[in-house]
Amino acid sequence: MSKTSRTNRERHVALEGYFMYLKETAKLVDPYVYTHIEKQFGQLPWLKGLIIDRYRFGQPQLRPATVRMAYELAGGKDWQQIIPLCAAMEVKDTGYYCFDEMLDVSGISESLLMTGYSTIIWYGQCSMISPTLQS
Repeated sequence: MSKTSRTNRERHVALEGYFMYLKETAKLVDPYVYTHIEKQFGQLPWLKGLIIDRYRFGQPQLRPATVRMAYELAGGKDWQQIIPLCAAMEVKDTGYYCFDEMLDVSGISESLLMTGYSTIIWYGQCSMISPTLQS
């Protein structure tokens, strides 16, 4: 076997291990996230649907795996104890994507964001902002 073939094979094995680590983490984090979204956004089905559509269920996820890796590097032995923290990292960024899309679609101006009313969206009081957000 040539040196190039051996290097390519080693790289392939390393990537397989990396993606298995990401998938293994996501497999346990995803159900936690789904349950949380169902509970928190039951009164806002349009927002719940948006978050669920944007969340990458069943796919490798770097952010939760990074939290897990940091925990393990710090000496943690049972990473499943920090599933809520792993989930929080992924949901935080998924929320950014949803919020960005909501602003793009609804036509909310930047001046509204500057007033601080944007935070009201997350408390379910969308009627105070725009009736278009409730559809």
